[in-house]
Amino acid sequence: MSPSNTSQQSPGVRSRLKLPWYERNPALLEDVERALREPEYKWLHLHIEEGRVRIRGTIPVPGGRYRIEILFLNDYPDTLPQVREIAGRIPHISDRHVNANDGTACVCIPDEWFLQRPDPTFLTFLRIPVYNFFLSQNTFELTKEWPFGQRRHANEGILDFYQECLGTKDLTAIKKYLEYVSLDKIKGHWDCPCGSGKRIRNCHRQQIADLRKKLPPHIASNALKYFSSVS
Repeated sequence: MSPSNTSQQSPGVRSRLKLPWYERNPALLEDVERALREPEYKWLHLHIEEGRVRIRGTIPVPGGRYRIEILFLNDYPDTLPQVREIAGRIPHISDRHVNANDGTACVCIPDEWFLQRPDPTFLTFLRIPVYNFFLSQNTFELTKEWPFGQRRHANEGILDFYQECLGTKDLTAIKKYLEYVSLDKIKGHWDCPCGSGKRIRNCHRQQIADLRKKLPPHIASNALKYFSSVS
């Protein structure tokens, strides 16, 4: 949103945008609290400190337990919570799918999660990508093998996903799809990003509509920025 648009908003709207996410939408916090009442997460505890929401505690997986912290940024749920292992058990290296600069765990590719998740609840986020991440780490520690296979780390893994999702390795086509998802509006007479030469309305109209419905525009924009920097 440009500064000019922001300045034109009423004081009430601007004030609301500054509120913590759990005050803007209390149902989201209720969803988080409901997930933590499940028996398998009785060792995880919610903390709200100076407007920031964190979960700290222990998550068990077969054969091991991990001390973790989950931090919700203020644009939640448009961005996924940050997950960290906080006992120093997992090294901060890309080969273990942990970002070296801040220790955040790559529990999933956000683009893939938004497009393929079965539902948007926090409980599902805990039970699938978070649980599977730590189960995989524990299995790797014991066997030196990843139980579910693995994508490449960070941006390379995002590229792998879009190649599979869109059924093409044509980077130009992938960037055009992402551009259409990131825009506020698209028009049916525009060229289809698949490169067929047909118009959107006569080609991949439904696929583009599905992408725009499920994938937040800023996630598409972030991927587009990366893909625009590579050949």
